[in-house]
Amino acid sequence: NKDVHEYAYQQDMRVKGKINDPLADRLGDMEPRTSFEGPLLIKNQGDGTANVVLKDLQLTVTANIPGKTVEPMTHTVPPIVIKGMKEDGSGPFGDINVTMSLPMLFPLPTRPIKVGETVDVPAKMPFAFMGHLTQVKGRYRITLGRYVKIGKRLCAEFDVDTDISEIDAPAELEGEYKCVVKGTSVFYYDVANRSVVSGTLAILTQTGVDAPMGRMKIAEKDVPDRLKMFSVTDGLLRLKPKE
Repeated sequence: NKDVHEYAYQQDMRVKGKINDPLADRLGDMEPRTSFEGPLLIKNQGDGTANVVLKDLQLTVTANIPGKTVEPMTHTVPPIVIKGMKEDGSGPFGDINVTMSLPMLFPLPTRPIKVGETVDVPAKMPFAFMGHLTQVKGRYRITLGRYVKIGKRLCAEFDVDTDISEIDAPAELEGEYKCVVKGTSVFYYDVANRSVVSGTLAILTQTGVDAPMGRMKIAEKDVPDRLKMFSVTDGLLRLKPKE
């Protein structure tokens, strides 16, 4: 059918980072925090796919600058429409955030499983570094924990462990590269209506680069001939029925 499933979506992210560039040396102290909050619609297209619509999202950005009081900045994000999502969150799209987040928001086993049984679902995400784009591979480990009643709805409780950390850096590149995504989540799935009811996802992403660079000067300052940078992003995502 062409049902529309409406959710309240919330995403909170905190970033820590460090880079050995004197011009950006203090950026790691800012620890910017971002939050998105607003409606998320799943519009069933009747052909095994759906369109995902994010509209009226409120983005709030807070930067913690040592010694300064910074007021949060809030604005409304233009509508985002993602076409062709399949039931498991996959689809013909290539954006980094989309390809990573949607399967995490709609974790489904690839075959029937019993209570207490676990299945591994392959996962991958793009990772851009030093002008190159590669894939980081891993898996979603989905366990059917139990069946529960939410109101009158019979729901499967899926406990998901995410590990995406196998980076395939080209052999021609010198240096060390790291991208690790770890997460844990609990989702409830209405088995009669075939729809996600609600879910909560905690995720930690670590990226790092230690690689040689050519010597250069910016604003009369020497830039190190080796790039060393890392970042840690701590996130919490929630999906619940729209009230």
